Amino acid sequence: MAHEPRRDRERGGRDREERDSEFTDKLVHINRVAKVVKGGRRFGFAALVVVGDQKGRVGFGHGKAREVPEAIRKATDAAKRGLTRVPLREGRTLHHDVLGRHGAGKVFLRAAPPGTGIIAGGLLGGPIATYLLRQRPRWIPSEAARERVTHLVEDRTAEPPTSAPVGEDVEAYALVKHLVLLTVSVGAGAWVSSGIESMGLRLPAYIGAMIVAACIRNLDDWTRVIGISQKTMDDLGEVALTLFLVMALMTLRLWELAGVVVPLFVILAMQVALVAALCVWVVPRLMGSDYDSVVMAGGFCGFMLGTTANAMANMGALVERYGPAPKAYLVVPLVGAFGIDFVNGLLITATINFWR
Repeated sequence: MAHEPRRDRERGGRDREERDSEFTDKLVHINRVAKVVKGGRRFGFAALVVVGDQKGRVGFGHGKAREVPEAIRKATDAAKRGLTRVPLREGRTLHHDVLGRHGAGKVFLRAAPPGTGIIAGGLLGGPIATYLLRQRPRWIPSEAARERVTHLVEDRTAEPPTSAPVGEDVEAYALVKHLVLLTVSVGAGAWVSSGIESMGLRLPAYIGAMIVAACIRNLDDWTRVIGISQKTMDDLGEVALTLFLVMALMTLRLWELAGVVVPLFVILAMQVALVAALCVWVVPRLMGSDYDSVVMAGGFCGFMLGTTANAMANMGALVERYGPAPKAYLVVPLVGAFGIDFVNGLLITATINFWR
């Protein structure tokens, strides 16, 4: 019985450590202050600290002390006592309207509803690539070349033998097996993303799932234990891509733009003009000045104005009409869905520091 208070204190200390580990604190400013007292001045330090759990709770606090560490500790404790919750909106980086003033200028920030770039990217990518191919018809692959690369991956990747338990439909069993495999990849990828985030790296959540899926695919190609079908995966990918685009367009909330219609469309028009110029005059020349480079330009347009799904949809429409583009289908998904996320944070941070 004599040891129970000690165990309670230890348990309470562990609970406080776990709660503290949830929060990230940032020292905003520290200033030297002086207080006039009898006999002279008493010097100290004042600290301003903000804390948050990166899940919607945030707070700030002030602290004063004779020493800097003690002032920071007091400010941190005050910030944790004054936490407020900010409603997060669909994982956006801008969760509410912001009005800033600097001198005589005013800056108003409002999060645009998802889908405006998707529409522009889908409408622009195909026509730009078609225009480029009409200006350079020799780049369009011949019928012989089309036949040679059609279903290139499926032809070089042997389909596993189809089998199913007694009484089960073979195609339905294969479809469910691949859906379960995708679900496992997403679930395990969440753990991988958490591990990456614990190391201090901020990457999109789907990066972990992509890493797990790549490991599973390469392991199965080596061992043939699971028996992944390239054709089934392609079919599931087409369904997922279509669902994503449809859901993105159906969730548009254009009424949120009522107060900023003119500025938004001016910005969107400038962005569309810049991307179109890059896709017409820059991307094809840098990517090889051939048919694959034009398909990449169409994918680049969809990616810059929308998402990687837009890029794949644009390229899919082009190859269905003009023929396969193996290099484009290798480069764009790797760069748009994987490579860019590793360098995007560094680029944004460097740009902010440059213009600060």
